[in-house]
Amino acid sequence: MGMPFILVILDGLRFGVSQTSMGYLAHLLEARQASLHKLKAELPTVSRLLCEVLLTGMPVSISSITYYGQ
Repeated sequence: MGMPFILVILDGLRFGVSQTSMGYLAHLLEARQASLHKLKAELPTVSRLLCEVLLTGMPVSISSITYYGQ
């Protein structure tokens, strides 16, 4: 069984602030128990559409998921 992971998505927070104001996550980074990645998000940011982009790795233009329907 693989290692469990937690994906933290912050919308509207400058990247530098995330590094200086999130002590517990900074500790995990120093202990090499976490990794930090800066991503350029598709629009709209925190939404079902962006979740699909993150889960599939494909932009909306390729995945054809363009609305919030069922």
